[in-house]
Amino acid sequence: LLGLLSWCAGLVAFLPARIATAPVLGLSVLSLPLLASLQFYAGFPLRVITAEISRWLLSAAYSSERSGANLVVQGQLIIVDAPCSGVQMAWLGYFVACVVALAAQRDNRGFCVRLPTVGVLVLVGNVVRNTVLVAAQAAGAALPPWGHEAVGLVVLALVCGAIAWVMAGARPNWSAAA
Repeated sequence: LLGLLSWCAGLVAFLPARIATAPVLGLSVLSLPLLASLQFYAGFPLRVITAEISRWLLSAAYSSERSGANLVVQGQLIIVDAPCSGVQMAWLGYFVACVVALAAQRDNRGFCVRLPTVGVLVLVGNVVRNTVLVAAQAAGAALPPWGHEAVGLVVLALVCGAIAWVMAGARPNWSAAA
């Protein structure tokens, strides 16, 4: 990580001043092979958070409780497994944020101010995806494998579109706020 960031700092020194450095640093960090480590260290806590929020949403229509990172809905155990943690969605979300910020010529401050929204959008998208899939299974209408993937892809497209909209949105007037 330190070597990559050092190399990136050298690259940034030669970039024109109008190009924001924060998205370039973000893309550099995303280029590291961290997905497996993030899945290992952040996966379980993210699965627990996703399962708990899904339980809250599902409790309006179903008897549901969380057991670890799993859900028990209508007496049926539904596992919130590693791919359901949202780590891969988060990686793609931050990638989209960095690329769109560079394409929209967002400055460092504008990029960094909008960056927390990326995490919120990814978490909301992951919870929606998980809740829809669990509700379908609890209703006895478990989706076929292609349906499961289709729901995931639709939610992913919506999340990435929302991230792109946030990053490319109108530039705030910082002078009026001061």
